[in-house]
Amino acid sequence: MENTTNATDTTDTTDTTDATDTPLSSDIVDINIPIEMEQYKELIDKIVEDYSKLVKEIADGFDGGDIMLFINTITHTVAHMKHVVENFKEVDGDDRIVMFNIVLSLVIKKAILSNDKLSESTKQQVEAVFAAGGLVQTILNAVRNTFKKIYTDMDTSKDGFVSKYEYQKYIEKSNAKRCGCCGESSNKNCAKCFTACCFPILSCCNPKGIKIPK
Repeated sequence: MENTTNATDTTDTTDTTDATDTPLSSDIVDINIPIEMEQYKELIDKIVEDYSKLVKEIADGFDGGDIMLFINTITHTVAHMKHVVENFKEVDGDDRIVMFNIVLSLVIKKAILSNDKLSESTKQQVEAVFAAGGLVQTILNAVRNTFKKIYTDMDTSKDGFVSKYEYQKYIEKSNAKRCGCCGESSNKNCAKCFTACCFPILSCCNPKGIKIPK
């Protein structure tokens, strides 16, 4: 009798891909480092690695409660990172600005957007504040372009520094002029959140406030 038994297919279809070979955030490659910044690549990688760990620790400890407190805690770490970047003697002044923007984007992608412990809503809110084109980047770019005049207007005490109180009051007045229909309470709350997010970065956590350049 003819044996009609089919031979068993012994092809091994097991996925041998090592999960540990997968980068923590595959979308980090979306951030293009300009050619002129390639000379600082090792420095950028080191900063991203160090501060991603710090921000991830903050994110891992977030219980889904007060989002502004969460963002404010991250902001303090980002402010320290900005201070570190601005004090690199081996990096040209203009390059420090570009470096900070690159590093901030990478840290947020690596520690926040790739964090499985955070909800999508939380990720979106943090990204809106810190990522490229977000609240922090927008205020930094706007202030950088006309910073001296804006700071001088903010400095009502004329002591050469913009205090947190002066900064928040300036934002309140600006909100009232541009979107007064939202109401005084809404404008004040918006200014308070805006100040909590951006002031530590702009002042580099200086207790005197933002120093106005001469």
